[in-house]
Amino acid sequence: MYGGHMGLAWRNLLRLHARNTLPAWYGNPNIIYFHKARAAIRYVSQLLDIHPGNKILIPSYNCGVEVDPLLKSGASVSMFRQDRTGRIDVDDIERKIDADTRVIYVNQYFGFPQPLERIRRLCDERGIYLIEDCALSLLSKDNHGVPLGSTGDLAFFNLYKTLPLPDGGALMINNPKLVRDNLTMLAPPRLDVLIETLKLCKNSLLRQLPAANALYGSIKRRKNRNIQDDGPSAESRQTFPDMPASYYYDEHLNLRRMSRLSHHLLERLDFEQVVQQRRTNFLQYLQCLAGTKHIEFLYHDLPEGVCPLSFPIFVDNPDLISRKLYQHAIVALHWWHGYHRALPPTDFDEACKLKDHLLVLPVHQQLNDQHIDYIIRSLRRVIDD
Repeated sequence: MYGGHMGLAWRNLLRLHARNTLPAWYGNPNIIYFHKARAAIRYVSQLLDIHPGNKILIPSYNCGVEVDPLLKSGASVSMFRQDRTGRIDVDDIERKIDADTRVIYVNQYFGFPQPLERIRRLCDERGIYLIEDCALSLLSKDNHGVPLGSTGDLAFFNLYKTLPLPDGGALMINNPKLVRDNLTMLAPPRLDVLIETLKLCKNSLLRQLPAANALYGSIKRRKNRNIQDDGPSAESRQTFPDMPASYYYDEHLNLRRMSRLSHHLLERLDFEQVVQQRRTNFLQYLQCLAGTKHIEFLYHDLPEGVCPLSFPIFVDNPDLISRKLYQHAIVALHWWHGYHRALPPTDFDEACKLKDHLLVLPVHQQLNDQHIDYIIRSLRRVIDD
C-alpha cells in the first residue's frame, strides 16, 4: 500500500548477524520482551504490588489499552490534565497527589518528549513510582540526547508500532530495586503471530509491485465509492463512545513472551536509518501541508532527536477522511477513537478534542518522498471533496 502499514523487511530476515539491540541503544540490559506491551503493563501491576487502596494517576488523553491492565489491579485510577498538544499539566498532577498515590503514569506521544524533570522530583520526594509509556516513542531522544524511557522507574515500548515485526512489547527497568531474576514466561499465541506475519508479507508485496498496489486501490475505490458521512460529529455527541472491544485486556496475554521471529528481526534492523527516514518523511509533511485549509498541525516543528511515530493533524471528521483515504490504498487512522467505559474524560476538553479530531498520517521508514507526495495529493483531494 502506498501509505499503509509496514511490510516484512526481507533483507533483515535473511541477515545472519545482528546490527542493533535495544539494550545497546538504551544503555540498559534490563529489558523484558512480551508478546504485547499491554501484558507488560499487567505484569508491572504485580511487580509493584499494586492493589485496592492504591491510586494511579494517568493522562486524560489515553488510548484505553494501557488503562485496562491498570484497572485489573483493583487500584483507583484518576486522570490529570494535558493541553491540546498532549503536554502534561504538572500543576494538576501535584494537586491530585495524595497519601494513596503509588504511581504516576505518563505517555510520551508520537515520539515527542514530555517535561519529566519536575515529575521525577515529585516522585522521588514522595516515594511514588514514575512509569513512562513510550509505546509511541521507540528510538526517540529528548533535547539532551537522552533516550525517552530512561527517566521513569519503568518504561514500556510497543515495538511493532515503529518496526516491521509481527509482535513485541518491551519493559525496560531503570530502577535496580525492581529487577527480578528468572521470570518464567509462556509461549506467544502462535496463530496470532502467523497472522500478523502474513499481513507483513501482504503489505510488502503490495508496496513492491505497483500493478498490484494500483489494483488494490481500485478495488477499494469501487467497494466504497458511495461512502457517506454517517457517523455523529464530536460536537453532537451526547455520550462518550466506547473504545473497540479489542482494546480491553485479555488475561490470556499474561506473561506471554515475544516471538522468536520478532527477536530475530529486531536485532537486524538499522535503528539510525529508521529514525532518519521517519524524520525526513515528517519534515516533508510539515513543508508541503503548511497552509492547507481545514488542517491543523499537532506539532509545528521536529526537535532534534525525535523519532516520529506518525504525522498527526486535526481535521473535522477523521473517520470520514480515514475511510476515503483508504480508497486510495492509504492507511491514515482516526487515532485512539473511543473512550474506556470506566473513565470518560468528562472534565477534560483538551483530551476530548484530541480523541475526536486527530488523524495520523504514516511516516514509517518504508515510505519515500514519492509515497509522501502521493499521500499529500490524495489528502488534499479528499479534504476538498
